Amino acid sequence: MNALIAIVAAVCGAAQGADWSGYEMRRKLAETELDALRQRAAALVARPDVPELLEAAKRVTVTGAEELPVYRILIETLVEERKLDRIVKPYAGGAVPAREVHDADPWKPALPEIRGWETQSWRLPVEKSVEVRICKPCGGKGANDCQPCKGKGMINCGGCAGTGNIPDPECKGTGLKPCPECGRGGTSKKENRCDWCRAVRPPCGNSVCRSGKLMCQTCNGLKILGCPPCQVKGKMSCGSCVGKGKISETLEILIVLNASKAEHTQTWLGEAWIKQVKAADGPWARQEMAGLEEAAGRIPEERLREFVLAQASAARAGGKDKVRGQRVSVQRVPVTLVKFELDGATYEAILSGGEFTADRPPLAQWIVDRMQGAQKALADAKFAEAREQASLALKADPKLGDAKVLLGEIVKAEADAKEREKAMTPAAGAPAGAAPQYEPSMNDMTCMLIFVCFVLIVVVPGFFVFRSMFSRGKGVGV
Repeated sequence: MNALIAIVAAVCGAAQGADWSGYEMRRKLAETELDALRQRAAALVARPDVPELLEAAKRVTVTGAEELPVYRILIETLVEERKLDRIVKPYAGGAVPAREVHDADPWKPALPEIRGWETQSWRLPVEKSVEVRICKPCGGKGANDCQPCKGKGMINCGGCAGTGNIPDPECKGTGLKPCPECGRGGTSKKENRCDWCRAVRPPCGNSVCRSGKLMCQTCNGLKILGCPPCQVKGKMSCGSCVGKGKISETLEILIVLNASKAEHTQTWLGEAWIKQVKAADGPWARQEMAGLEEAAGRIPEERLREFVLAQASAARAGGKDKVRGQRVSVQRVPVTLVKFELDGATYEAILSGGEFTADRPPLAQWIVDRMQGAQKALADAKFAEAREQASLALKADPKLGDAKVLLGEIVKAEADAKEREKAMTPAAGAPAGAAPQYEPSMNDMTCMLIFVCFVLIVVVPGFFVFRSMFSRGKGVGV
């Protein structure tokens, strides 16, 4: 087996040094394939009920696409372990030759035929290594004293604690009824009298009561029971020799082939895409192996198997493990890496297992662009453009709450702008460029009329009255 591994390693070592420049596993796609990919990318944007998105889907352009060598590599290894076991078991009887072999080399026997690539084991008895001897635990008697009964075969009754009787529940072990006068149960042991009122207490009415005691029904008053573990024998068969009194010891070689699996994922995809790619029968595991990245991208699958096997054998060279077999399974997963653009934004996607997955949703980016355009138009007071952009975002995603809020802000801002414009508009007939003229309102005219009436009714008469009083006073002084 070691020679076989050496030959395989030599062949694979030659494969490692081979010229791989003639191979190129990254395949460029034909025009028909590129067109199919463009349609898959456009489908991420198009919405039949939104004409603007249908137009946007037409602007999707594929800028690059290639098939990549993505492999799932499984390395299975069988590692042999051996040890010498001393098997002790009850003596089965019959003639046993004298023991000649007391030790053995577990690696001397040949390896039995391997059964597939799963963990397996064998036990090989060593010839002339059987020895029969007296069983030490029982001293060759085949039995030991039963521990619960100490070899007597009987144990104390647990129901009455070995007394043979139990307290009468009616008189609670006193042998007397409750006091007929006070109803209490205390009693003097010398006299059948109540300790409280000294009335005479009658005997217990239970016909089977014997001075307050009843016979134990578990042991029928015998105080002991037969021991269940030993069945009243007092002896228990020895577990080591199963009652034979002798045991035999045999040397056996235990051989175990442990099957281990190492799973590798090799791809030229970025780390962001590793979890998106699934093998047919399970998820990916990623382990490092020197040179595997370049080999997976350059050499065909058969050569890749040889390379991986050689790497695995080289990794175990000089180790203590005894490798009895290794095999490599290479599964190529068809994966296509696609790059495409839409309205200046660049995207990546992979086509794997029939699923086309982009690094981010182009439709979401299109909606974000519309929202940002609406906000910029609103800041520039371009209300019609802002309303159009926000409406497109809401049309693409009717549940987009931010678009609804933004539309409300646009309507309010437009209304406020119209009010300000109306307030600043010049009066009719005013020369162009003239400042707005003040036009008195009805409230202003009413106030002026009240003021004039106040002057005519109050101020003017008051002035004449004051003047008359002043003139009268001046005449009296003369």
